[in-house]
Amino acid sequence: MPTVRLRTLRRVVRGLAPPLVVSTMAPVGAVIEALASSPQATAVVVDVSHTVRGTVQLRELVGADADVAIERVMATHDPVMEPERDVDSARLELAARGADRVLVATSDGDLLGVLTRTDLERAARR
Repeated sequence: MPTVRLRTLRRVVRGLAPPLVVSTMAPVGAVIEALASSPQATAVVVDVSHTVRGTVQLRELVGADADVAIERVMATHDPVMEPERDVDSARLELAARGADRVLVATSDGDLLGVLTRTDLERAARR
């Protein structure tokens, strides 16, 4: 009998490049430059104690003042989910919250990655 393998967030994150991590005080211009090589990537914004404060994608920075600190324009409402969560329930929660991405973190607070709605849709089709 075949083994059933759940599609968990951990499995999906494992196949992606790690997120770009930037300081809350990084200027928008520097974050734009860093994201330019991977336009679909998500930057995770952390404070001096390395606590996640928000996220941002390149498309969200269009028209932003390049000299402003990234903390002024980042998204702060992204849900956090544990890595063993299944893909389908994560997709449903994202839709219910109207969110575009989810932070995948362990119960100890270790960030494993960021998954977008597109990542989850792609994983659900596999």
